[in-house]
Amino acid sequence: MNTIFNKLKQEKKRKKHLEHLHKKRGAEAPRTGLAAVLANHTVRVIIDCILLAAIVLLTVFCIIPIARGRDAMEQPTVNVNSVVPANTYTDVEDLSHLDSEIICEYNNINEPYISGSDIVFSTTSIRNGVFYYDVLVHYNTETKQSTEIAHEMKYDNILQPIICGDYICYIDSSSNGGGEIAAINRQTGLQFVIKAFAYGAPTLSAEGTRIAFIQQAGESKDKLYLYDVEKRESVCLAVFDNETGAPSPVHMRDGKIVYALPYKTGSGGYASELCTIDTDTGETEKVKLDKAVSYCKLGDDRVFYTVFNGSAYDLYSISGDKDPELIAEGVLNFDTGDDFVVYTQNQNVCVRFMANGMVKQLNSSVSRGLLTCVNGTQVAWYDVTGGYGQVDAVRFVTLYDENENQT
Repeated sequence: MNTIFNKLKQEKKRKKHLEHLHKKRGAEAPRTGLAAVLANHTVRVIIDCILLAAIVLLTVFCIIPIARGRDAMEQPTVNVNSVVPANTYTDVEDLSHLDSEIICEYNNINEPYISGSDIVFSTTSIRNGVFYYDVLVHYNTETKQSTEIAHEMKYDNILQPIICGDYICYIDSSSNGGGEIAAINRQTGLQFVIKAFAYGAPTLSAEGTRIAFIQQAGESKDKLYLYDVEKRESVCLAVFDNETGAPSPVHMRDGKIVYALPYKTGSGGYASELCTIDTDTGETEKVKLDKAVSYCKLGDDRVFYTVFNGSAYDLYSISGDKDPELIAEGVLNFDTGDDFVVYTQNQNVCVRFMANGMVKQLNSSVSRGLLTCVNGTQVAWYDVTGGYGQVDAVRFVTLYDENENQT
């Protein structure tokens, strides 16, 4: 497995450099989630396990997008090299005695999203010998009952299912490119389209009854939308036209939205500017970094972001005018919760509590994990002890604070 893991990372690095430096913006962006591999109609049943193993790794690496050739405005730059070093712990306690497992009959659990006692995910059906992630499932963590949610599919695969109050939002993705963002009322079953898209699938971020996303609107144009599923109202918060590169996916928390916008440096390289928009006032705060940011997410009082180091990511945080802090090196993916950040490192799912800086491991010392989502105080991850082809074992936990979790 280590050989496959290393080969996939090397191939991903090579492909991403080519994609982000040379591809046309009009091409469909790489899909995310385990369902991405099944968006191709040529997938056959006999290679499903191999592709599922590859997709987990291939979907988590994304370097800064391609250049569009416009210099950014000059402003003070934060030197990422002048950072607070990460704390290192040689004996990390695991909190595996706190977790639970999804108990259901489905062999493929794609992109599970947890909210309270509810978990939603998509799973597969087979049509003409081809796998499609077109089944939407609700799982109750208290009753351990799973229920398939009736819905209509216009396209092929359900990606990124998330819970927004009484609604489930998701991507209905076409194998040939494009698709639509859809929503379904959990109480009435009413289904409606939020937004159609012609290029790559947007990455959704939810808070309450609102979702935020950036949609590619042309070869050199992107738009940031905020949509209220309860009111069915949409507002465009920003337009990115002929920028140096495409913005990163957005993340919404506490009424604010963050994203990273690339700019061209004086040396001819590329770096990023962190932009945070207050959805109530419309005010935008900007922090210019001297490194290219791949992903960024909001914490309670700071922004977390990753920088590609050639083989994986280094995870940083920055707060106000303080120097960036290195949280962890060699990270595969990450997500933020209530005063903690969770990340996959060395095939373990680790949590760092920001109040005291302590690091704990969520999976057991004899298992391997891959983070799938964080929501508030809750975390879900894949148990990949048997390999990355196993996507039927999902564990979850509710975290409060580091001290309480040791009782």
